[in-house]
Amino acid sequence: MKTELIIASNELKEFVSELFKKVGLVENDAVILAGNYVDNNLMGIDSHGVRLVPNCIRRLQEGGVNPRPQIRLEAETVSTARLDGDNGLGQLLALAGMKLAMGKAKDTGIGLVVCTNTNNAGTMGSYTRIALEEGMAGLAIATTVPSMFAWRGLKRVISNPPLSVSFPGRKTQFVIDFCLGSVAWNKIHVQRDKGELIPDGWAVDRQGKPTTDPLKAADGGSVIPIGGHKGYGLSLAIELFTAILGGKQFGKDIKGLFEDPSQGEGITITVGALDVSKLIVPELLYDRAEELFQFIKSSPLKAGFAEVIIPGEPEERIKKKRREQGIPLPLEVTQALKECAAALQVPTRFS
Repeated sequence: MKTELIIASNELKEFVSELFKKVGLVENDAVILAGNYVDNNLMGIDSHGVRLVPNCIRRLQEGGVNPRPQIRLEAETVSTARLDGDNGLGQLLALAGMKLAMGKAKDTGIGLVVCTNTNNAGTMGSYTRIALEEGMAGLAIATTVPSMFAWRGLKRVISNPPLSVSFPGRKTQFVIDFCLGSVAWNKIHVQRDKGELIPDGWAVDRQGKPTTDPLKAADGGSVIPIGGHKGYGLSLAIELFTAILGGKQFGKDIKGLFEDPSQGEGITITVGALDVSKLIVPELLYDRAEELFQFIKSSPLKAGFAEVIIPGEPEERIKKKRREQGIPLPLEVTQALKECAAALQVPTRFS
């Protein structure tokens, strides 16, 4: 039985951008936002792809997200800035913040921008990869709704914060892009929607007991921080360098992506860029990075593995394959998109 549709990335991007234009986004913003979701699917990060579009549209329709925000510059130095996103889309504010950080990095060597009063921005790798396009190293971190237990605690008091760091190279572009919990909540939601169990080590239930049941994890449970108390400490550090540094909402005042669609989330995102050419000749840096990567790849292999990979390589390989062959989408995702299209009177581009 057919369980998915294969859709060309360009076709999917055009279709999704039409949906966003129907709910108030200007054309350029709609194209950028659609591209962000589709790019996640292209790289195999389906948990953060177009499956989230219906929820985003609902939030735009019901007032939880401002479709045409006025981004304000609240503080600035030669190498730092703080932006207020006017409760707009996190993807657009994070992009603006990274471009500002890169401009400052070109002048001073480093730029850091704190982006406040915004909403979910998806994967942080979407922004650190922008720095790579200019030969820069990138950083992106964000706070989210409290969804993880503190170490030794039984209450969701800290976010499961996303983190991405990128570093330029010649053949290999290094990109780490993950949450500091053992897994992103969206991946647990995907397993729940499929009716499948989650792996051991992902989550605990509301009593703090390990569980493989996504329903028990979602019902007051928590994802497990990577490295136990170390992941908890790093998560708290990200809260400090985003929400606390930004001067806006933090802790219990931050709302969830799937909570009341009429309320903004109050998320803060911090992005940074480093112009490596201010410290070392780029060609020399690329040679050194490639030498390190090849040294790592020369390691003897564990049984069952064909190679040692560098973070960022799997996503680029999947992206190449899906550009050529199309993006596989589960039927429940395409059905939800069709229902959005019908409600907004947008022609469906796939059957």
